[in-house]
This record gives sequence, structure tokens and C-alpha cells, in this order.
Amino acid sequence: MLYRSIAVAALLASAVFLPEMATAATAVTIGTVSLRAGPDAGYPLVRTIHDDRPVQIYGCLNDWSWCDVGYSGDRGWLDGNYIASDYQGRRQPLIGIGAMLGLGIVSFDFGNYWDSYYRGRPFYSERGRWENHYHTNYKSSWGPRATHNDNQHPSRMQPQERHPEMQEHMQNRPHEERREPGQEEHKPDR
Repeated sequence: MLYRSIAVAALLASAVFLPEMATAATAVTIGTVSLRAGPDAGYPLVRTIHDDRPVQIYGCLNDWSWCDVGYSGDRGWLDGNYIASDYQGRRQPLIGIGAMLGLGIVSFDFGNYWDSYYRGRPFYSERGRWENHYHTNYKSSWGPRATHNDNQHPSRMQPQERHPEMQEHMQNRPHEERREPGQEEHKPDR
């Protein structure tokens, strides 16, 4: 019984790492490239990566223009035109073959991403400036616009303020009645 409990605990603990491991793919850089702190050349430089270096791809934006990658202990964003992978016997830029490789689509949530990977970096001290850059230069390919202000949560926005995909989701969502804690659920007569 103890052995089985330990085995189950080990299995559950390892499952925490499976989503990232399952979606990571290896590719190589095309030329010397700049690993950025966001999916735009205007974000701070994390490091320079030389030609033909292997990088781990954790996912790409929905238009494959930028990919979230790992290289030598660093995490950041590379332009999809400068990452290649082997496909049908040829090395090709990821921007043209990402979907065929089955790479995951990711979004860029400035706050979560920066807080996870850049707290110790010199440019993190200017986080407010770069968060403003995120909001000013936002592109729909980055995914739903992230905000940490509860009043700006998509469910609380007026329909014209929502991202188009969020509007569609909110319109097609079944109506939910809000209840106070302890209040019984109202069931309609049939």
C-alpha cells in the first residue's frame, strides 16, 4: 500500500511538468537573432543567439510571427522568420510550417510573462514603461489583451470594448444566474 501511494504521488508530481514538456519542440536559429522580452522588436533584448543554435519552442502566436522560446536557461521571444525546423526533408522557416509541425498557439500576457521570467533583469526596473509599451503596441495576434484591473475584465466590459473573439464567446455563452452564498438555485417550471 505504501509503495502504491508513493508511486501515485510521484506520478502526480511529474504530471505538473508534462504540459510544458509535451508542447516544447526543438528548432534552430537562422542567422544571429535577438531574443526579446516580448513579441516585438521594441521589447528589451534578453540575449543574442548565434546562427544554427537549437532553441526550445514553447508555442507561437496565432500568426506564427513570434515564438516563445527557451535557450541556454533564458526565456523570450524570437521572430518566426528566423527560426527553422526540418519539414518534408528540408529545413524551413517556422513561420510557414508551424501549423504542420503541430506547434501550440500561445498568447502574450505581459504581466504574467515578465513576472515569471524577468524579475532579476535590469530592464525589469522599468516594468511600468514596458507594460505601457504592451498596451500601446498591442496586436491581436498576441491573444486577448491582458489586464490586471478587475473593472476591465472582459466579462465586465461593454460589448464594443471587448476583443472580437471575446465578444463572440460572451454572446454564445449560456446565461448564468448569479446567486448569493447560501441562496437556493432557482429551477424553472417544466
